[in-house]
Amino acid sequence: MFRGVSVALGIGLIILWIAGLSAHATPWLAWLDGVAGLAAIVLGLTAVRMAAFGVAAWGLVALGLFVLWIIGLAAHGPLWLAWWTFAFACAFVILAASSVSGSDRRLHQRTA
Repeated sequence: MFRGVSVALGIGLIILWIAGLSAHATPWLAWLDGVAGLAAIVLGLTAVRMAAFGVAAWGLVALGLFVLWIIGLAAHGPLWLAWWTFAFACAFVILAASSVSGSDRRLHQRTA
């Protein structure tokens, strides 16, 4: 379940990247959102084999997106892009926290 959510969030970040480039938004923020989306997709496809690594990596993606959000606001980037970055960061925090809680026992059984 968690890997599907990670892939879906990654696709959402890729869509945000495309929207940012199409709207001529701040290029560095749009591109870094795209890189985070690509990382989320790769992590989602490999997280089942490395459960603890997946949790830590999703937390790092969330941290990176929070930093992008703050820098985007401070650099007077497009507000819509910065706040969507914040929303995705919150989603990755929820993903990491729910995967730590062990609500999906299949993930832990496959790695044991």
